[in-house]
Amino acid sequence: MLGEEISNNRFHNSKNIRRSTGRPVSKKRYMPYYLSRFSSFFNNESGSSSIPQRKCSCSIPQRKCSCSIPQRKCSCSIPQRKCSCSIPQRKCSCSIPQRKCSCSIPQRKCSCSIPQRKCSCSIPQRKCSCSIPQRKCSCSIPQRKCSCSIPQRKCSCSIPQRKCLFMMWVLFLMLWTSLGIKICSADNTSLRYRSKLGQNTHLEMEKDPVAAPRRRVLRSSQQEVCGSKRIINSVYELETLRNCSVIEGNLLIILIEDAKENEEWKRWSFPKLTQITGFLLVYRVSGLRSLGQLFPNLAVIRGMTLHQNYALVIYDAMDLESVDLYSLTDILRGGVRIQNNFNLCYVQTVNWSIIVKDDSENIIKNNNERLCSPCQPNCPRQGKQAYCWSATHCQQVCEAKCTKGCTPNGECCHNECAGGCKLPKDSSSCYACHHFNSRGMCIETCFSDDYEYLNYQCVTKKVCSEMGLLLYESKDRNKKECVSVCPYGYSNESIQEREKNVMTCRKCIEPCAKTCPSQLVNTIAKAQKLTGCTKIDGPLIISITGGKAVAKELTASLGMIEEVTHFLWVFESHALISLNFLRSLKVIGGKKLYNGRYALYVHNNDNLEDIWSSENLVNLTITERKASVLFHSNPKLCYKKIKELILRTNRTIPEDSNMHLTNGNKIACTIMEQTVNLEALPDKGVVKVSWTTAPINEDDRMLTGYYVYYKQSEKDINYMTGRDACDE
Repeated sequence: MLGEEISNNRFHNSKNIRRSTGRPVSKKRYMPYYLSRFSSFFNNESGSSSIPQRKCSCSIPQRKCSCSIPQRKCSCSIPQRKCSCSIPQRKCSCSIPQRKCSCSIPQRKCSCSIPQRKCSCSIPQRKCSCSIPQRKCSCSIPQRKCSCSIPQRKCSCSIPQRKCLFMMWVLFLMLWTSLGIKICSADNTSLRYRSKLGQNTHLEMEKDPVAAPRRRVLRSSQQEVCGSKRIINSVYELETLRNCSVIEGNLLIILIEDAKENEEWKRWSFPKLTQITGFLLVYRVSGLRSLGQLFPNLAVIRGMTLHQNYALVIYDAMDLESVDLYSLTDILRGGVRIQNNFNLCYVQTVNWSIIVKDDSENIIKNNNERLCSPCQPNCPRQGKQAYCWSATHCQQVCEAKCTKGCTPNGECCHNECAGGCKLPKDSSSCYACHHFNSRGMCIETCFSDDYEYLNYQCVTKKVCSEMGLLLYESKDRNKKECVSVCPYGYSNESIQEREKNVMTCRKCIEPCAKTCPSQLVNTIAKAQKLTGCTKIDGPLIISITGGKAVAKELTASLGMIEEVTHFLWVFESHALISLNFLRSLKVIGGKKLYNGRYALYVHNNDNLEDIWSSENLVNLTITERKASVLFHSNPKLCYKKIKELILRTNRTIPEDSNMHLTNGNKIACTIMEQTVNLEALPDKGVVKVSWTTAPINEDDRMLTGYYVYYKQSEKDINYMTGRDACDE
């Protein structure tokens, strides 16, 4: 098959191949040239069609038709058939209607063109011979030379370039075929190996919210946009980042442990890359000394998708000496985790609080904190602390009035900029946009004809459709988005527009369900996979051990779930103080129960204080009659709240549960209303808090004290802000 493919593509074009007579070869029974030669060589046949009792011969003694001497002609004619041998022109031809046989002595070739035959000499027994008394020379392979040496009465049949050349062709094709098979096999083996490695890295990487094209160009800003990139095992895979200005998704540089020399990294630099919409992860990379060498102009990490609540993760990079992302000024969502990099300096000299824009936590530990040279004397300072990315790059700290960044000269950028700018107060010179990029300008909201894409860019209806995405418009038409999945309450619909199918999101007349498979939610990233789901087919398991703004994120991701077909299990979620993020939950099916008994099992949650609000309790139903509810070892959850839930779901309290003993033993479960007075004092920021003594009918010693909870806030907060046990 490989030989036929090469022959068809490289050596021949069936439309242009013609026989010696000029007639085109039949397309149906065409065989590549060198394959026909192989066949004839091994079968000792010319592949011709013999014509009985028709001969074209050149005979010297006692023959009716003789081959003339130079400058003489001799011909033997048969009705409608002629045979002539012309020595002056040295041609011998036998013409039959629609059939010709010619023997050209100067080139010593013998060929015959017959319909549906390649090339043959049509003589009985399929031979083309040059006969001399008692000597015959025949060549029965198409397009081979046939010669007769008269002076020495010898006959020879010569094959162009001898048989050794033919055998070389055979060997060449055999080697070519074998090499092709080995290359294919090697490629498949490599892919399987890399796939296996990718599965064993134990690195959590969720799917991007939008399956963006791998490469496309933003017409508005002429930036080349790439999809998520995974650089694994080899430094040379960095070539895929060439010319990328924006990565719509995540960038992972992982498991490159054989690059021992820094020289392998020095050749790579990507100054065009300014923005990553997901997260940046560097894990187990050797030989790399500085990230700034790779990405000198990376200004913004948007954090639309996170790796375990972090937008920037640098972990176990053995040779990394400095992060040195000196152009990075904004991480819009998610925190920073830089850990176990034992040669890494200049991590504590970066003011991460002005880079990380939300309340996400930062973990920076087990790095080289002691053996680092100091920052340059001209770097910004806060008291004794100097801020720098490396020994050669200071951290740019803008004035307090420049809330959206500043130019290299310190002039304030436009209010819609992110990551800095080239010119002051110019919305078209921003390195990235805080809200939306529309035709190269940063704006707060998209124009009426455009659609919001990935919460950072405005695209037209045509561009959205070309990317294979869905057009969504809110009911009041105030919000228009280009999305990969329709939001809750909408379903996909294909409409015909200008002879093209355009996918839109149509409002459901009745509640439209979205069923999702069972999921263990132990990170915010995994919770985001359930965004928009209304039904969980299987159990829902939640175990959030830490993080900030967890309640807000879980509400956005799990707030639409109405039904869980099996059981709900919440355990060791120390960041949770309430289950109100499951605000739409109405049914727990109980098709399969935890430990064969429980449809709702909540245990070992150190800071859980509330289950659901009273509104949710009214609507909650457990379908399976035999299913039970169990709360165990939740020290801040009062038993009366558990009892209220059990009674509303028409369950009975198991006699062996001891729930009244194992819950609520670290909190005051008897709550009394108390009037609290707040009075601002002359000193700035000081408030006097007072209240009346709580009435105690029993022994006053039962009142052990009061707890006053407060939190400093520099901005407006809402009900969900700070509703996490791990918040300050």
